[in-house]
Amino acid sequence: MGLLLPFLVVLGYTGSAWLAAVPVSAACVRLAQVPRLVVCLRRLRLLLLLLGLLLASALLSALVHPSGQAAPLVESLAACCSLAVILALGPQSELTRWCLQVGAVVVVLVMALTALSDPTLLAAKMPSGAGRALARLGGGVGPGRGVLHPNGTAAVAAMVAAGWFAAAVAPGTTPRRCVRLGVAVFLSGLVAASGSRGGLMALGAGVLAALTGRRHPPLMGVVAAVCLAGLAALALAALATQGPRDREPLQQGSPASAHAGLVDLGWRTAAWEGTAAAIAESPWLGRGIGSFPLAYSPVQAAEQPVNSHNTFLQVWLDLGLGGLVAVAGLIAQTLVITGWRAASSPAQLVLGAACVASLISSMVECVVLVTVAAPQPWLGTVELASPHDFVLWGLAAAVGDSGEVRWR
Repeated sequence: MGLLLPFLVVLGYTGSAWLAAVPVSAACVRLAQVPRLVVCLRRLRLLLLLLGLLLASALLSALVHPSGQAAPLVESLAACCSLAVILALGPQSELTRWCLQVGAVVVVLVMALTALSDPTLLAAKMPSGAGRALARLGGGVGPGRGVLHPNGTAAVAAMVAAGWFAAAVAPGTTPRRCVRLGVAVFLSGLVAASGSRGGLMALGAGVLAALTGRRHPPLMGVVAAVCLAGLAALALAALATQGPRDREPLQQGSPASAHAGLVDLGWRTAAWEGTAAAIAESPWLGRGIGSFPLAYSPVQAAEQPVNSHNTFLQVWLDLGLGGLVAVAGLIAQTLVITGWRAASSPAQLVLGAACVASLISSMVECVVLVTVAAPQPWLGTVELASPHDFVLWGLAAAVGDSGEVRWR
């Protein structure tokens, strides 16, 4: 079943509803094969409830605010929810190792595709002009601001790198721990090369959570809270220090500095303000899937962002309050489970560190619902559900081997 997972999820991105039903059917078949189904459903009841709430919110949003952009998101969301259920029914340690390995390969491939789709953009974001040679590969406008934007790629890379770092500090043989550390360092280099400040912040939070969770697993949630408080303080500082020249997003090739980082965060804070104003008009049901270009309330410092640059606000705007509660609940459940079980399960330490990294990325990027650039944004923005967070949520709910003190 593990080798079939990627192919099942891809069916949710084909644009065909009947193909998107395949992963949903696979999850139902897998549930039916569980020996003690009632016990399993009790164990997964919170996960299934939250995933069901997320799907129901998407369907309700599509009915209340019908648009051509609703079908792709609903289909991909159904596939991702099915993936989470299938993973929750499998062996946690084995699937976590498998997903870490696949994740590392995917990060490298996506980073390469990001470079090839828009080499000029990636080269401009790389620190110290390290990407100038990359720009000579040829230009052309690729997806650019969307699924293959360097910031979105760095968010996934930071999550996977944090997981590999946690695997390296978990108990195990020295040679294998060195190999895992090498992979973590390599992926961290990709995050740094992307020039994404949010990716670097997420990676740092994930590494800190891994180091803290190694000795005191329940404190991983505290690390997440402290990092969120620090990010909030930086956002307030960015607003306080914003001047007339800082009322525009950073241009490509802007030098990496503390001031540039504050300017960028200040611009994101303005985008959050405009998104919140749009949500205020319909806080219960949201404004509809793909509605951001029309619903967004422009502010002077961020007049036309491609999305809200915040996962929670984007979900709230698209799916309403039910979607926000579902996503927040799934993240909270993962943090609680991993903090509770990490002492007896190295896989939970890996998942906890990755979840903390993903949470920080969620505050400055849209990582659950990703935006696909459209040539005519006034017709609505195409959005898809991204599977990597669903992988975390499913694996965290899976049954682990409490006797596995050393990770093979």
